[in-house]
Amino acid sequence: MEIRHVNTFLKVSELGNFTKAAEQLGYSQASVTAHIHQLESDLGVTLFDRNGRGVRLTDAGRKFVPYAANLIKACEDAESFAVDMDDPRGDLTIEASSSLAIGVLPRLIIKFRELYPHVRVSVGISEDSDVLVSRVRQSRIDFAFILEHREDFEGCIKAVERYEKFVFAAPPSDPITRDRHVPVRDVTARDFVSIFVTADRSAERWTTLDEFLDKAGYDFRSDIEIGSNAAVLAMLVRGKGRAFLPLFMIEEHLANGSLSMIDTADIDSGMYSQLLYSENRWINPQMKAFIDFMNKEFG
Repeated sequence: MEIRHVNTFLKVSELGNFTKAAEQLGYSQASVTAHIHQLESDLGVTLFDRNGRGVRLTDAGRKFVPYAANLIKACEDAESFAVDMDDPRGDLTIEASSSLAIGVLPRLIIKFRELYPHVRVSVGISEDSDVLVSRVRQSRIDFAFILEHREDFEGCIKAVERYEKFVFAAPPSDPITRDRHVPVRDVTARDFVSIFVTADRSAERWTTLDEFLDKAGYDFRSDIEIGSNAAVLAMLVRGKGRAFLPLFMIEEHLANGSLSMIDTADIDSGMYSQLLYSENRWINPQMKAFIDFMNKEFG
């Protein structure tokens, strides 16, 4: 079994298309097809069902994904095991919810890279915590950085956890920002912007605000719904709307006067930023450096 064939398999499984996988990997489509055929021959199973619109994983293919991801990471780790722990080198992959990727990670990555200039950092963004946890559990990424309710995730180790307060915010031109102890019902009565609420209420989309209003029996409906907290923030900064956002996302805007906090009377809630990695991973030097760094920064 060749590692490049395993890597090709993961790319095809991610994209569901041989042609797109070939383009991203820099191979011809014939080479990608040959890689998959050889891997299927080595394993003695069919990994993909082919159809006119693309390909999809078979049951055997789905079961092989975590093994394939672990094989790739094991090879990467083996290449760096002898590196000086005081000067780690290599790749570090992090996937985060958009609010953390925008409101927290830029400052941290800049500082981390100043300390460890030979570590190449890749940051991906997803609004679905379940997807991020699944990817880190399968060792397809080094870390998942999520904003969620406090809980333990099967197959994952929590390296860092910090409480993040959520607050109401609006443009300073909104008269409500000059009032004190405003009832939440009044805040959400008009111009309220929120992110989509998914069917399973996962990730940041089912926030402490939704829970509060749900328990209070308030039939809450946003005037505008947008796909991410980052996009909601962009609307507020442009002078329109009210929203319930993590404080870390708006601190800079509060400081420069482009946003104001709404003083509410009856809610004080938040969620937890959590840095996760797979319990089955060998911690390579760059991962250890990042864990130590994050513990120091969040301590």
